[in-house]
Amino acid sequence: MSGNFNGLNRFRWVGMWLGLVAQIGLTAAAFAQSEPDTTRKEVKILGISLDTLLTVHPPKVDTNYIATYYAHLHVRLIGQGHDYFLQLIGKQDHLTYRPNGSSSFGVGVSYSWLSAELTTRIPYANRNLQDSRGRTKQFGTSLSYNGRRVWFSTSYQSYRGLYLNNPEILEKDWFSTHIAYPQRPDLVSHTWYSSLYYCFNHRQFSNPASLMQRERQKKSAGSFLAGATMILTQIKGDSSLFPHVVRPLFPTDAELTKYRSFSYSLNAGYIQTFVFQNYFFTTLLVRPGVSLYKATSSLSGENNRSLPVRTGLQGDSRITVGYNNGRYFAGATYAVVFLSGNLEGNNVLRSFNTDIRLVAGMHFPFKPRGLLHRLPGF
Repeated sequence: MSGNFNGLNRFRWVGMWLGLVAQIGLTAAAFAQSEPDTTRKEVKILGISLDTLLTVHPPKVDTNYIATYYAHLHVRLIGQGHDYFLQLIGKQDHLTYRPNGSSSFGVGVSYSWLSAELTTRIPYANRNLQDSRGRTKQFGTSLSYNGRRVWFSTSYQSYRGLYLNNPEILEKDWFSTHIAYPQRPDLVSHTWYSSLYYCFNHRQFSNPASLMQRERQKKSAGSFLAGATMILTQIKGDSSLFPHVVRPLFPTDAELTKYRSFSYSLNAGYIQTFVFQNYFFTTLLVRPGVSLYKATSSLSGENNRSLPVRTGLQGDSRITVGYNNGRYFAGATYAVVFLSGNLEGNNVLRSFNTDIRLVAGMHFPFKPRGLLHRLPGF
């Protein structure tokens, strides 16, 4: 009964936000031609006008390639799914841990410098898999800035409760005698990912056109990219990360209970958007890099110990397909972040993060009124 009540609450909250979005749209249409409020007070900090700092001006771009919609309100529906797996690799064998992933949906609104999204887990998603894969508690948050020259993003994701995705390493033909995967509700995984990139062809190529769609790529174009990333990865458990039966296969790390690595990498890559029939587009991105890893590990009954600094690989890729006619837009994005760093000895820690994001919405001319009009930069 409690589950049904929570599910109804989620739908009720999202319904309220959809109603609010619709109301904003009607207000925008009603006041699009109204005169601005001359009673608006200017807000200053240390003598500096926040309007001057926060007002978004249309960028200087080649208008043959890019159309901008910066004076528009952007309203979108969002559906997204996140998947993650982590591998502990030995000389001949490996363990793969995964969470019982989840999906979410919600709404988003953007105008000027302000962008907000509200999402909730899809009720009952993966509930039918809890008996076979266990229950995963997860938390995630992100922040990004997608300008014309500089792109910055940072995100944090945690999982509590993982299952072993390759149980055949424990017992051949595992599912001939078992109905569920081996589960580790005590395992906790943390990932913090930040990246900073520079786009060289910022006048003809638009990254916001493929991500936020507050612009539209009118002609095919691409750009080389250069930047850096930082990744913090940690996995820990109440007992060894390696089940007792496989510890002889991982002799160096048989008693490993926690592993943490900091990865600092320099990356270079290329991004290209192909435009079809004026309004359809596909964007491809690849950014490989070489990393330096500083790691610490803990064995059962011991304190943290530092491991030698090592080199490894880190990169990400993305593919987006979409439609944008200047009024309505829709898109689907699949993104992968890859990390490979050495454990002590010959073992290697690898992790993959994948995201699928679906967006559909509209943008239209908008003049803020009332409380919105009083915000700096609006």
